[in-house]
This record gives sequence, structure tokens and C-alpha cells, in this order.
Amino acid sequence: MTRPAITFVLIATLLGAVATLAPRPWYQTDRDTYDAISRDIVIVDCSDLHCFRVLVPWVLGRLPGPSLFKWKAYSVLANAGAAMAVGRLCLLLGLQARVAYMATWIAAFGFGSLFTLFDPYTSDPLMFLMGPLLLGEMVRGRHGRGGLIGSIGVFAKEFAAAPLWIYTMWMMLRRRWDLAVRGLAAAVGVTLVWMALQAWLILRYNYSYAGSASADLLGGGYLARWLSFVSPRVAAAVIVAQFGTLLVLAPVGLLRCGRDLRLLAASCLPVAIALAYVQQPDRALWNLHFVVIPLAVLVLAELADVWCGLFIVCYAVANLRVGAQLAFVPPAKFGLALSMVIALFAIGRAMTRRQAPVVAGREDVIRRRPARSLLVAEAVVMLVLGALMFDVWQHKRVEQNRGVNVRGFRGLARITKRPQSHRVAVVGGSAAYGPRVVWAETLPYDLERRLNESSREKFPGTFTEVVNLAAVSDGASSYVDTLRDYAYLDADVVCVYDGYAGPDHGGARRRSVVFRYAGYLPLLPALLRRDPFWTAPETAAAWPALSEQAGPASIMSCDDGSRGYCAAMLNTVTWSLGQNKPIVIVTPPYISARHRAQQEALAARLRERFGARPDVMYVNLGQAVDMADSALASDGRYLTAAGNARIAERLADPILEMLGRLQASRPGKS
Repeated sequence: MTRPAITFVLIATLLGAVATLAPRPWYQTDRDTYDAISRDIVIVDCSDLHCFRVLVPWVLGRLPGPSLFKWKAYSVLANAGAAMAVGRLCLLLGLQARVAYMATWIAAFGFGSLFTLFDPYTSDPLMFLMGPLLLGEMVRGRHGRGGLIGSIGVFAKEFAAAPLWIYTMWMMLRRRWDLAVRGLAAAVGVTLVWMALQAWLILRYNYSYAGSASADLLGGGYLARWLSFVSPRVAAAVIVAQFGTLLVLAPVGLLRCGRDLRLLAASCLPVAIALAYVQQPDRALWNLHFVVIPLAVLVLAELADVWCGLFIVCYAVANLRVGAQLAFVPPAKFGLALSMVIALFAIGRAMTRRQAPVVAGREDVIRRRPARSLLVAEAVVMLVLGALMFDVWQHKRVEQNRGVNVRGFRGLARITKRPQSHRVAVVGGSAAYGPRVVWAETLPYDLERRLNESSREKFPGTFTEVVNLAAVSDGASSYVDTLRDYAYLDADVVCVYDGYAGPDHGGARRRSVVFRYAGYLPLLPALLRRDPFWTAPETAAAWPALSEQAGPASIMSCDDGSRGYCAAMLNTVTWSLGQNKPIVIVTPPYISARHRAQQEALAARLRERFGARPDVMYVNLGQAVDMADSALASDGRYLTAAGNARIAERLADPILEMLGRLQASRPGKS
């Protein structure tokens, strides 16, 4: 067995012992999320940031054995591999074999690696391996292989793209433009794979960042959240505890190394800042251990082997306490203090001895034409994916205000129903959508609140969700298309809260080819036109035929002026019943005598066609709100929050009654 193989086995054995002795975390870990991904592959509607990090749970979930054992074994092997990769990188950077060997052991027993033995449910061990492995591949000129490995790695965590960007910036600082272009092509390609993964999970399975501080780039990212509950003094102490005496040795090593390694360290700064901004800073910075450790060991190597070995032991003992949380190990302050003494002695030796600066080894590269054509193609793809992600961000910005979510309906997007729950789908026009109020003031939102308050006694242990599928200007002829487009929501009851648009109006969402074929409603085109469909002009939202000036109310029968409207409404009821979904037809507040005559004609036709069927209900709320009261209807057409609350109060009992009928007809379904 070769020396590297022996070293790997020895490190893995020691780390395995540490993993066995490490206690269970006392805090809530991400185990439940990763176990669910291991089991189900995809968690529809997941709002946890870790749901996007799928590679490790996908692989471990296919292996036999208990979950904890598999995750700890993965952490042991990945960290042992990461340590070996750090040593290999040292050799590729032109450092001595002795330096590489010490760097290997320091990396193996660093804070980051030992902490992931204590809490193994994370993608971090694989990222610790990816950093030195990918940079090493790029230094050797294997840009294609580095890009391929990085493209796989970003399925585990976004950091897998960072070493490629570091290499690209490093080559630019060294003015190696041919290598910089090839590095850039690899870095951009890996980043595109990551962006495509994010877009696929968001659009196909309704993943979201759920207001994660990491995604709040304009609000200070995770750094702002971290500093909100950790004082700057404590934050600095935590970072010092994680890197220990490496923070003292590395700056001196930076002075003693050559220009190339200094430029490599400089190339890491943008990545370090970005990581500390979007992730927990103390843990995020350890991802760059593969650059910090070689610089520190350059100084430590000034001492004899016995002192270097003692330093490594002290360093490891301190991290066994603060990283692996082994309570029987002496307090970390003792190991930290002794290692600091040795480090200061090494610094003194280094400052009094002259040493030739270390120059990074030559890249083993075959001169080829820079991948300019590939970069052009990647730029186009990145522009498209960037626009898509920006579009998603715009949806998140407006969905709780007056806009719609990525799936084109109002409120938070959710595909799966909660266990033991009912779902009511509200379709209609501007009356149900509520374009003049924010989401939390709309009729469906208030209706959901009231249904759940009232159903605690009737349906104990259940939850009723109301989804608002209405759209401004939607008329009766569009309701079937709306219900068909959103059939995947699996509503239990359909509620048609009709608006005031004509029967042939509406279907604004279906004019989007992307929505028709992918179920995603692009927002940018409407925003660029400054005409999103929820802010349609009032003239498009109202049906002129309902105005008093259009003629006498007597012609609004279903055989005359309301023929098309009644036919479309009856078609909606027929379609819903064909899907075995009970339906509630609701008349909104009257806006004219012609509107009242139309609704009375519809009610008569519903009784004639469907009689007393228990799965069809008609509710007349025409006189529930005085549309001339500005406190309830701001302009005689659109209800205020108070007006919507009054309608929701009148509508809650009929919906509960329909849910009760549904419960009685389907005893096996709660």
C-alpha cells in the first residue's frame, strides 16, 4: 500500500472513532429535511433552503443501512478525502512534501471537518473536498474535468462553483489570459448548471427560499441576521476559535510565499466576502481552508518535526472539544494556548531566516484556442436563466401585495395539500381577485381565516385552505379553462364568485404560451409594458352591458341578453361536477338593476338544470354590501378590506355546509 493510501486509511480510522464518540446535537438539525429528500427524491412545495442541496441525500438514500450511520460514514470519508486533497494541492502549488504532509493532518482535524462529524446532516464535508480537488484539477490544466466535477458538485451545494471562479480570478491577476478564458468557461458552465437546478425545482416542484435570510441580498443577507443575535465581539471570537492559531500563522506565510500564491490568496477574497454574506460566516469561511492551511504551514515548517507534531496534536485536541463536542477532552483553551506558543516560536524563527519565495508550479496545459465560442453560448444561456430567476424574484416581491405568484394565482404558491385538510378553489373576476387591496385583505384570504375558526368544532384536526384563482377581467367563459389549468391543485370544492366582466372576457393568463405549456406565468413582459393583468383598466374589468344605460333589465334573461353568460356558467357547473367536485355559485353585490335581473335569471336556470342536487349550491350575496358605501366599496365596484370581510362572513357558513356534505358523501376522506 502506498504512503498516501496508508495516510488516508489512518485518517479515516481516526475520524471514524471521533464520529462514533461524538454526541447527538442538542439543537434542531437539518436531519428531517435531508431524510425526506433521501426517501422522496423531491419534496413538493419545499420552502427549506436545504431542499435545493439534493446530491448527498439522493446518493445516501439509495444505500442500505440506518440514516445516522450512512451520514456519519459519508462525513468521515469526505473529510478524509478533503485532507488528502489539501496535501495534493500543496504539491501542485510547488510546496515541499513535508509541508503537504503537515497540511493534510491539519486539514483532517480542523474545526470544520470535526464539526461535521458531530452534525453530519450537511453537504459541507463534500464541499471541503471539492475546494482543493477542483482547484488542483484546474492547476493541472484539466479544465474540462474540473467543470464536470463542479457541475456534479453544485447539486450538493452552490460552493462547488467557487474554486473555479477563484482559479479564473487568479489567472487574470497573473495575466494568464488563455488560462483565464478556459477557467471562465468552466466557472460559468458550472454556475449555469446550478441556476438551472434552482429554476427546475422552483418551477416544476414549487420550491422556494421562503424568505431565507441568505436570499435577502438587498437586506444584508445571512450576515445581517447573524450579527442581529451575535455581537461583533462574539462573532470575532467564534471565527478565531474555528481557525485557531492558523489566523496567526497564515498572514506570516503570506509574506513569505511568492507573488503567485499571494495572488491566489487575493483571488479568494471576493469568494470569502460572498460566502460570509449569504451563509453563516464562521462556518462559511472554513470552506477556504485549502488556501489558509498551506500558508500557515509554510511558517510552521520552520520548526523541527517534533514541534510540528506537537502543534498538530494541540490543534486537534482543541478542535475535538469545540468541533466534535467531545466533553471528555480537555478544554480547548489549553490546546489553543500551547499551539499559540509553538506558532509564535515558529513565527520568530521564520522572521529571522531568509527563504526563497514559493512560486506556484507550472500548469500542465496544452495550448489550445480559448473557448470564446463556448463563452458566447454560456452568456446567452446565463442571460436567459438570469432573466428567469429575476422574474421569479419579481413574483416573490408582489405576490403578497397585489400581484400573483409564479403559478399565476394570488397568494403563496402551494401545490400539495396539508394532511387532513380541505381545499376550496375560488374562481371569478375582479370581484374575487380584489385588485385594490393587498393579498391579506382579499375575500379568499379572509374566508380561509373564518373557515378555520368555524371548523374547529365541525371538523376537528383539519385545515381548510382557500386558493384564489380569480383574475381581473376574467369572465364566465374562462372559468372552465382556469379550473382545468389548476386541476393539479386538487381542490375539494369549487366556489365561483362571479364578477362583472362579460362572458367572453378574460383568460389573460392563457395568452401566455409559457403558462399554457409550463404552468408558469412570466411577469417581466407585463412589468416592462407597465400593464400587469391585475392592474387592468377599469373599463376592461366592468361589463358595459350591466350599466343602467345599456337598456331595460327585462332583457337580461338567460334566453335573451344573458344567453352567453348563463351558458358559460352552466358549463362551469357541469365541468366541475364531471370532476366530482361540489360547486358553490355566489352572486356578488349588485351594481345595477340589470345585474340583479341577470343573477335572478341565472339562479332560476340553475334550479331548472340541477334541481336540489346536494353538490350544487347557489348563494345570493347581492344585497350583502351597499356598493354606494365608500367604506365598503371604494369606487362602487371594488370592495375594500371591510367589504371583503363582510362577504367572507356571509359566505363561510355555506362553504362549511358544502364541506359537510362532502364529508358525508366521502366517509373515507377527511
